[in-house]
Amino acid sequence: NLEELPLRSAMALDQQKARDDRLVALGEADADDAEEDYDASAQVVDKVTLRLFTEVAKAGKVERALDVARRLHLERSLDLAVRVADRVGQQRLPGRDGGAPAGR
Repeated sequence: NLEELPLRSAMALDQQKARDDRLVALGEADADDAEEDYDASAQVVDKVTLRLFTEVAKAGKVERALDVARRLHLERSLDLAVRVADRVGQQRLPGRDGGAPAGR
């Protein structure tokens, strides 16, 4: 289900971040490696989230699309969402001020 997949993926990403932060704090993992792993995983999660965003934006569901855009983790993903919104005629989505990526 396209609605459910981004949510499950984001929860898994949050769990990964918490685990990695703990390992870094204990000195059992390298902070740079953990950051790279997070960014790679966030890119995959954002890809799925952008797919849902595109579908919702095309349907003209502005509030729902904004909610989806708020789940993005990377700045690059937000830039792509802005381009998608422009392409489907929803220039109000997600905007630089309203849909900041969740990030670390």
